[in-house]
Amino acid sequence: MWTHFFSVTFYAFACISDAFDGASARYRHITSDKGKRLDEIADKVLVAGVVGMLLLEGVIPWGYNVMCMCVVVIFFREFGISLLRDCYPKEAKRIPSLPLAKLKTFVLMPSLGLLIVSESNGTIFAPVFDWLGYSAVFFLVVATVLAVVSG
Repeated sequence: MWTHFFSVTFYAFACISDAFDGASARYRHITSDKGKRLDEIADKVLVAGVVGMLLLEGVIPWGYNVMCMCVVVIFFREFGISLLRDCYPKEAKRIPSLPLAKLKTFVLMPSLGLLIVSESNGTIFAPVFDWLGYSAVFFLVVATVLAVVSG
């Protein structure tokens, strides 16, 4: 149980620091193309690491279910966008991230944290953790819809 809370605390710190460094760079007007690209890669590594861990632990079951399909759609979208930006770097500089894509990230990050915490069953708080799991699946579906709509 405590390992889940430690994991979600570490994950929350990584998400908050990711949001803070981008906001800080924009506020100070010290953004760069390389910084934007590195931030995008860091986001993908963070999400891929957490999703990989959740898949290996069985939190997100393999197969034809809602969570696994959502993860597949989000991964194909994320890595497809990265591939397009790598193949056409001049055009990519002119195409900023859409607000919907930022909203997708804002919804996806907490849903993964909720999935981590929801696996802490076996305590007297099991109904609360079940509710967190259902909420996580809902937000994962919302993030998937936003990923598809934002292109």
